[in-house]
Amino acid sequence: IEAFASTLDAAGVQSGDRVLLQLPNGSEFAIAAIAIWNVGGVVVLADPALPEAVFHDTVTITGTRCRVVSPLVRWAQRLRPLVQSAMPRSVIIPTAPDPMQVADLSLKRKAPNMGGRHREPATRSSACEAMVLCTGGTTGIPKTVRLSHGGIASVLDNVAEIVGTTHVPRFAADTAPQVFYILSMGKTAVVIRGSPRKRARRLLEHIFSGTVTAYFGPPAIWHHLETSVGDRTLPESFRLAVIGGATVTREMVQRIRSICSRDTRVVTVYGLTETGPVCSCESETKLAWR
Repeated sequence: IEAFASTLDAAGVQSGDRVLLQLPNGSEFAIAAIAIWNVGGVVVLADPALPEAVFHDTVTITGTRCRVVSPLVRWAQRLRPLVQSAMPRSVIIPTAPDPMQVADLSLKRKAPNMGGRHREPATRSSACEAMVLCTGGTTGIPKTVRLSHGGIASVLDNVAEIVGTTHVPRFAADTAPQVFYILSMGKTAVVIRGSPRKRARRLLEHIFSGTVTAYFGPPAIWHHLETSVGDRTLPESFRLAVIGGATVTREMVQRIRSICSRDTRVVTVYGLTETGPVCSCESETKLAWR
């Protein structure tokens, strides 16, 4: 983290500057985001499925000045037609920003030479902007949600409150922000990558091997997961199933409840995009609705 924060500092990133992240979920994402906050910058996350024109409008609207991109994403962007023809439709390649408008930075393990200058972490208040989330919205018009440092702290607190005292030492993470949820609670993040179908299959492997004890995912992944389970029941070591990010029907909760062991908590959460979880509902309550 310190090495990359020094790289950002050497590149001239200052307090309030917005930095786009195009990294896979996992340790790289967490390192880059924390380093950006360390120098006072603002993390910008754009939905990789944004249409090209909407993406470029979003970059302009947010005033993004640089991006942190993984070598794999950069390679895929440069060879987009070839990669898209060879990969399944479920594989999404995010649009690359205009290099004349946004400079590229790479994660480095070694800090640059600062000429003997000592770098102190930036001081930011809870009201200062920390993250900008960008989606196309339902109209295709760029939509941005700004989160302050205090807002992110509240999101993390809300997630921790949902987990409560449930013993879940190993939490599956299939989106980048989930890594923060998990690490902030002192849990081990088991990163799941790939298409929705592949993520569901890998998630099942982890659950049945006991290496994942909780998962927070959208209905689409849960649908693939319940289809793959078949007649089996998830082991008792899987203690917490959290569903959110899209409409969750009573029928879906009932199906997920049926594949989990009796003592597994099944929780639906609401309000994810703009504010993080603002309310939750246990499966017993959801199934009692009429």
